Amino acid sequence: SAARQRIEINRRDGVIGTLERKVVELNTNLEASDNARRVLEQTIVDRIPKIEARLIETRKLLEARDAEIERIKSDASKTFQALDEAMQINAQQRNEIDRLRGSLATRASPEHASGTGGARRHDTEIALRSELEALRARTRDQASLIGRLQEVVKSHQSSAVEQSAEHDAA
Repeated sequence: SAARQRIEINRRDGVIGTLERKVVELNTNLEASDNARRVLEQTIVDRIPKIEARLIETRKLLEARDAEIERIKSDASKTFQALDEAMQINAQQRNEIDRLRGSLATRASPEHASGTGGARRHDTEIALRSELEALRARTRDQASLIGRLQEVVKSHQSSAVEQSAEHDAA
């Protein structure tokens, strides 16, 4: 009976030893998990302000880009209006040139050239030719202005497209 009790005690001691090792192992794992959780919490606490600051910075950047896009749209609209006005002025000047050419052709015809007032006609013809040349110069200037305005519009459009692409990439 004493031997059985010793065997039973030894068996219980073995089970108790195994359970004690498991308790120590579980406590070690619990401490490791707690440490990992604390490190993760600290990392999150440290990173949240940085992420919020980057978010605020990104929002400001987006607002600035939106404002720039609106300014470019406004500039493009004004440029289109100026271009339309320049084209209308150019068309009016061309019409005036055509009218003056017709007037010169009429005055230069042989039927109109004969008669009195030849000197006066000559002065009028010189004045008309001068006005015609002035209008031609203005037409060239207007055509140049139209070309420059079209280039500005193209550059604004390409700039807006590039900024939009950069914004989309970000």
